[in-house]
Amino acid sequence: MKSQSEYNLSLKRNKGFTMIELLVSMLIFSIGMLGLGYLQLMSIRTNHMAYMRSQASTIAYEMADRMRANTVGSLADDYDGSPSASNVDCEGADETCAPDVLAAYDMNSWLGAVQTLPSGSGVVAGLGGNQYSITIRWDQERSGASGTNCPPQGDDDLRCFQISVAL
Repeated sequence: MKSQSEYNLSLKRNKGFTMIELLVSMLIFSIGMLGLGYLQLMSIRTNHMAYMRSQASTIAYEMADRMRANTVGSLADDYDGSPSASNVDCEGADETCAPDVLAAYDMNSWLGAVQTLPSGSGVVAGLGGNQYSITIRWDQERSGASGTNCPPQGDDDLRCFQISVAL
């Protein structure tokens, strides 16, 4: 059994030891919390990137559906290139639109949807016959990128989504 003096001596040697343990455990806990915060940030960023790609995919397939619905206008290459100005509302029940007017209306509506993406742009290009390429570009990082390579070849290129359509 320990005497009272031995017991007091061991207390003096251990004094402050729990404070060091507490500081080390707080340091480890803080590093862990910073790691969790970084993981959360990366998760949100990746989720947003997937959301924008999903939006681009939906918008591109919407244009393909519009082209399939207006086969006469598509085969006449009315969807190829930039849209002409169209103030006709082809969705109204009272109007019947000619295929070229419907194509201009579709392109204008579609480009409005494309522009909901950051720095969004889109183009429909004829590949010959009844083949078309639909490309949508956007600035995913919002960094001011303006390149047009698809797929992107560097940080200065816009992200893109491209499909080929046969009518």
